[in-house]
Amino acid sequence: MNSLTTPGSLKSLDGLRAMAILLVLMTHISQYIPGLSFVHYNMEWATPLYNGWIGVDLFFVLSGFLVGSTVIKHLNQQTFSIHSFFLSRFFRIIPAYLAVIFVILLLKETLPANWQTILPLFGKKAVATNIFLLTDYLPGYIGIPSWSLSIEEHFYLLLPFFLLLVRKFETRVYTTLALIALALLFRMVTYRVYGIGEATPMAIVFKYIYFPFHDRMDSLAMGVLIALIHHHTQNVQNIYRTIIGSFGLLLVGFVCLCGELKGGFYNTTIQYTLVNLGFGSLLWSVLGIQLKEQSKAQSFLSAPIFVPIARISYSVYLTHLLVLSILSHFILFKLWMFPFILASCLLAALPLYLLIEYPCHQFARKRFAPAPKHDLAYAQ
Repeated sequence: MNSLTTPGSLKSLDGLRAMAILLVLMTHISQYIPGLSFVHYNMEWATPLYNGWIGVDLFFVLSGFLVGSTVIKHLNQQTFSIHSFFLSRFFRIIPAYLAVIFVILLLKETLPANWQTILPLFGKKAVATNIFLLTDYLPGYIGIPSWSLSIEEHFYLLLPFFLLLVRKFETRVYTTLALIALALLFRMVTYRVYGIGEATPMAIVFKYIYFPFHDRMDSLAMGVLIALIHHHTQNVQNIYRTIIGSFGLLLVGFVCLCGELKGGFYNTTIQYTLVNLGFGSLLWSVLGIQLKEQSKAQSFLSAPIFVPIARISYSVYLTHLLVLSILSHFILFKLWMFPFILASCLLAALPLYLLIEYPCHQFARKRFAPAPKHDLAYAQ
């Protein structure tokens, strides 16, 4: 339980991680509230409530930074081991993930017929694509947003080999920038090849633009880019970090207020690049070494209230869709219930965190190569 209130060495990242999961929860809870959801009622004023999907991109950027920083650190110290890296990642991500899949399968087999509506319809093939983390390309929704986990794990299968093969700082930066540009290019080509437009069903947009690894790898690459820059040049004047952070906040705010998950050239291509650039800029701006006192942004993101939310964010991400589905089976969501529903999603994740996620994470940190204290999985 002490881990829930113990901040990490980079305290401001706790705030960013908490913001990421709260954005995701804001979107998914809003979809269940009649008269509020942009998805069902096309209410333009409610668009920002639905744009919490950017929280997943924030998870990706943070994850790329933290895992990338760890690999870079151990490569520089000549202590990096691919074997230990992959085992550490396995115990950080997979045990809690498989536990949720087991619970879903158990519910599917034991719930009475009139309760089965809390679970999506799925078969053995869908379970397999989830277990093997292939849902960024293959359909298989069983109640977990596993597509984002699939993207992240595919990225980390490649990351250590990239950093091992490319040792020069400038080459690493240029190559990472090329990956970010390549993802944008893939989205543009996909948009043209499949004739995606404003009227394209969202299922098609998700299948060809939103879920595939090659279209979404730029957010993780952005995190690695920030890790490279941070490790190479740390002593940057605060005024420059403030300028870059303000620029990042402007980009994120623009996408949150004006972006949408739908067809159309901007929405399927450029908005992802803008939000990733924005989150990367925000992240870099709060990484400065403060000799006397923190900046206002760092102080806000380091607030103690964010620490427990950040700690359980991965477990919340894994369980919140199931929790929302169960709650909606018994009650009709109203706007005034938002705080209650939010608290329910957070509290329901505690058993998973305390019994599986945290113990397995600690085992990995002690048994294998050191893992970052703020390691993120999502994401999702």
